[in-house]
Amino acid sequence: VDLDETAPELLSLEPASGTIIPANTNSLVLTFSEAIDDESLDLIRADLLSVIAVEYSEINGGWNQDQTVLTVIFAGPLPAGVEMTLQLDDFMDLQGNINSSHPIWNVTVEGEAEHYPVDERFVHIFARYEDSGRDGFNDYMEFFHAEWGDDGHFMHKRFDTELEAWNEWENMIQTSTAIMMDGFREIEEGEDVDMVFDNPVQFLNRPMETASWSGDVEIIAGEDTMTVDFNFEVLPGLTDMPFAQGPVSKRFSGSLFSGEAKIVEMEMFWPNCRTLIQEIEGSAGGETMFTQNDTLVYCPGFGLIKEYGHELNGGGEERDYNSDLVGFELFEDF
Repeated sequence: VDLDETAPELLSLEPASGTIIPANTNSLVLTFSEAIDDESLDLIRADLLSVIAVEYSEINGGWNQDQTVLTVIFAGPLPAGVEMTLQLDDFMDLQGNINSSHPIWNVTVEGEAEHYPVDERFVHIFARYEDSGRDGFNDYMEFFHAEWGDDGHFMHKRFDTELEAWNEWENMIQTSTAIMMDGFREIEEGEDVDMVFDNPVQFLNRPMETASWSGDVEIIAGEDTMTVDFNFEVLPGLTDMPFAQGPVSKRFSGSLFSGEAKIVEMEMFWPNCRTLIQEIEGSAGGETMFTQNDTLVYCPGFGLIKEYGHELNGGGEERDYNSDLVGFELFEDF
């Protein structure tokens, strides 16, 4: 009996690496030279693929009958302009022969990526907050959803962990050159308070490139007014921001290719991110009411993926917080 001592090979990846793919691409197909032990197939790196891929055990993908072709289904449509990278770890055939070549797959979705996507069809982002200044605020999950109105404005509405709508949102305007904010609603002492700007404020430039801008705005809340001075700066350079690791998202703690949940050690990044610095000071009657300094990191095609902040309120309460984006889901029913 001849023993099989030949390592398996990855014959092809479709779409091919190095190509620009359409937004309606719905799968990645890996073809191997022989049957593969699916428990051996894991990743070294998976930029954005972990977010976009749907677990194959829940859809009509997965392995073919002879374990030579693996189909990974994408939740689509894919965000325009994003770059996806995958690198396989060692994998082996059913006789235990190991391939250690670690092949890399990299593609870019056609179109221009938005750092502040406002597509209301399906995108929900959830962030994990850690706040040193509020009891019980650790491990808090918050959802955001863009919702367009008839006037051309859109609201970034907020939902809690159970997807119950809050009465908090930011009123935004999208122009060809900027994302503008013209007010917001927040909850103070159990009451809804509308904050209206006398003029819209540029929140982000489009496209998001190195720039700085400053100014002031009057905020009107009922009979009260406050002057807010602001300085914003988009820093030069692009950054690959590591994913937050945690048990909240199965895609980050389990295997893409195996039906059995397990911890997978791999590098995962949000690629080509831009960083926005915000410095804001609010005052009324010559008295400083609050100061706030935020560092916001945006990934093209996905929006805000990390936030660091420091706020000193007028009453002296000081708090530091950060948010790690731990994933996003596609909700068709909103």
